[in-house]
Formats: sequence, structure tokens, C-alpha cells
Amino acid sequence: MGRMALDSLLYWKHKQPLDNQWRPVPGQPSVKLPGTFEQLDVKAMVVDAAPIVGSVAAATHISQVRSFGTTASANPFTNVKTVAALNRAATRVPLLLLLCQAADLNYRTYIPRWANERELERDEESVREHVGIAMENGAALYLTRMICKLGAKTFRAPVDILVFGAFGDMVQRNFVHTPAV
Repeated sequence: MGRMALDSLLYWKHKQPLDNQWRPVPGQPSVKLPGTFEQLDVKAMVVDAAPIVGSVAAATHISQVRSFGTTASANPFTNVKTVAALNRAATRVPLLLLLCQAADLNYRTYIPRWANERELERDEESVREHVGIAMENGAALYLTRMICKLGAKTFRAPVDILVFGAFGDMVQRNFVHTPAV
């Protein structure tokens, strides 16, 4: 039992290069940048950053479980520490992943996600289109919040762009079926 739990924690030991080929694949940016930055892929970064940012916010929220009802709100959207952790992670994790892309590091090995057969059959351009449109919608919401000063005062991180991009990827993955090749 202990051995199985340890293997679950060290899941990346069992991953192969093909396991990391979920869509969108990094290194195919829609905007060409000069020099070292030419391989930065924001759409792939958004899809990769979302589970990490969500995990940080969830861990922060769960760590306050004993304070619910007394000093902390059980609602994650009104809990100050959870929102602050979400915003901090939404600004730091994407920058870290973009640096990893610029340094050509294989950071996907450490993200708990595997590419199954259905994932490998997804059309790269369709995925990029869905993620891009969703990110644009998130950017519009973010700018609206900033201009109209809607939401919490601590809401200054572009977490909407990240969440909408990841949501667009999830919708494309689960509801848009590509024909078998």
C-alpha cells in the first residue's frame, strides 16, 4: 500500500515523451517574436498554468478549513486569502512557465496530465482557435473589471484571461469531437 502511494506521488517517473503531447503543443506561437522569445507560446502556457494556479488556490482554501465560519469565509470567491493566493499564482506561474519555454525546458513532465488517444487526435489549429477566443473574452472581462472597478480591490491579476483560456481548452476537449483520422 505504501509503495503504491509513493508511486502516485512520483507520477512523472512513469511518463514518456508521448504522454506530454497534449494540445496545444508549445513552440508553435501565433505571434513571432525575435531571438530567444520566438518559442514563447502564450496559448500553451495558459493551458499548462491553469492546473497549477487552481491547485495553489485550492490548497490555500483548504488550509483555512478550521477557520470557516469564524475568521474565514467558506466561499472561495469572498475568502481574502484564497483570492490573494489565486491572484499571486496567476501572476507568477505564467511568468515561470514562459521562462521555462524560453529556456527550452521540458516543464510539462511535472504537470499531472497525460495525453490519451483522444487528446492526440485533437486538431492543433482548432484547439488554438478555441483557447485564443476564450482568452480574448477573458481579457475583455478583465479590462471591464479594471475600468469599471468591479470586483474585489485585490482583484488586479489577469486571472480571468488564464481561467477563460483553460475553460476554452476544456470545452474544446470535452464537447468538440474531431473525426477519427
